[in-house]
Amino acid sequence: MTTRRGFINVCLRTLAVLATLGVPETVLAKIAKRILPPKTDLRSLTDENPEYLDASQLPVTPLEKFDTMGETNREIDINTWRLRITGQVDKEISLTYQDITALPKVGKKVLLICPGVFAYVGQYTGVSIIDILDQAGVAPGSDIVRIMGPQGVRGISKNFPIKDLQSGKVILAYQVNGVTLPQKHGYPLRVVADEYYGHDWVKYVTEVHVLERNPKT
Repeated sequence: MTTRRGFINVCLRTLAVLATLGVPETVLAKIAKRILPPKTDLRSLTDENPEYLDASQLPVTPLEKFDTMGETNREIDINTWRLRITGQVDKEISLTYQDITALPKVGKKVLLICPGVFAYVGQYTGVSIIDILDQAGVAPGSDIVRIMGPQGVRGISKNFPIKDLQSGKVILAYQVNGVTLPQKHGYPLRVVADEYYGHDWVKYVTEVHVLERNPKT
């Protein structure tokens, strides 16, 4: 019998061969994913890698059944809170919550997996990070964006390639399942990152910092 690890290894070898033949990256990503049936028990996914799962057929998990990770009681004064755009940009800017919610909305249903602990599916509403970066102007050659939360929050920052922002794989969300993002889930703004583990979903976001290249440390 083929084990799950064996199956994944076969897939990876197949993808490597296809890549050498010039098959587009978007096509390779679809080949690599295992489609999850609608009645999949989410508890069976806690040891899975979300990068290899297609959760499009899964129903949205009710908000009251969401689990949490990291800090959950960060209090934010929305009147003074700002999202700062810094780094390799033409001009650094600071956006209010109203500025962000006035931008074109994007919606995304995403599977979140906290390895070995829990998994759930949320329907998120937020903004494209590229729309925000367009206001600041990204310097040529920049290819990494660091998204940061306030001091004291576990998982304070995470680096994402700009291509994942351009594709819509990574967004900033201010709503989940049709309601304002609850405090314990990162109000007013959190990262939603398809194919990334939950510990990369930075909560209580305060800054988007553009880098010229991916740092080694």
